[in-house]
Amino acid sequence: MEEKIIKKLSETLISLEEKGEIVITSTNVDGISSAIFESVLEEYLKETEEPIEMSIPYLLEKIVVELSQRFDVEVGRASEIVNTYYNEWLKYKSVQEIADAYWHETPQEIARRAYYHIELKT
Repeated sequence: MEEKIIKKLSETLISLEEKGEIVITSTNVDGISSAIFESVLEEYLKETEEPIEMSIPYLLEKIVVELSQRFDVEVGRASEIVNTYYNEWLKYKSVQEIADAYWHETPQEIARRAYYHIELKT
């Protein structure tokens, strides 16, 4: 679902640029779309009555992508590392506490901690 939304945002941004409505100076339109999507999702979760825990799958996926890219790990292995790290957190914290922590820290920070803790055992 996230990829479809980001793709649609990118298409809209490109269309607006072609119409002369905006000027995009970045070569990474998908990166811009992803940032917009994240901002909207974060604001939506602040305003909605839905529990923040509903965002866990989205947050975990962002961390998997970050870990894979940062540490040159295959996506499958990155997913295992992130899920193991998440499950260890579940032993001590509620899903809501974890979601709050994940929203207040960057995917880079959590990916780094997950990699060091699970993969390097530090």
